[in-house]
Amino acid sequence: MNLSEKAQAFEPFKMMIGAVFAMLVLVIIIGSVNYFQTLRADISTQRFYEGFEGAVRQPNAEVLLVSDLQFSEGTAFSSNGLGKVVGLDGECIEFVDSGSAFEVTDSVAKTKSALITDVFFRCNVNENDCEVFCEISFGEMFDV
Repeated sequence: MNLSEKAQAFEPFKMMIGAVFAMLVLVIIIGSVNYFQTLRADISTQRFYEGFEGAVRQPNAEVLLVSDLQFSEGTAFSSNGLGKVVGLDGECIEFVDSGSAFEVTDSVAKTKSALITDVFFRCNVNENDCEVFCEISFGEMFDV
C-alpha cells in the first residue's frame, strides 16, 4: 500500500468528521431559533399583562393598544385568571370576538394558531355592576 492509497482510505473518515460537525452546527442553530421564539412569546405575554394592568389602573374608557404581541398556538387567557392578577371579578372582564385567530368564549380567549397581533384594552368605571369593567379585543379595534 503506497502513500496515495493510505490517503484515499482516510477520506471517508474525514467526510464523517465533517458531517458530524455540520450536524452539530445545525442542532445549535435550531436550538437558538427555538429559544428566541420562546423568549419573544414570553416577553409578549408579559407585555399583555402589563398593558392590561395599565388599563385597569386608568379606567377612563380610552383604548390602550399593545402592538405586535406574539402568541404561540394554544395560548389562553381567562377572565377569572386575569381578574385575579388585577383584583377584579371575572365577570368584570369581557373578551370581544373580533373574528381574529383567537377562539373567544364567554370567559376564555385561546389562540387557534401561532400569530403576531395587536391587543386593545378598554376599561371603564361603574359599568355592568362592576367597580371597573374591562374589554379586551385581539387584532381589531373596538366598535364605537
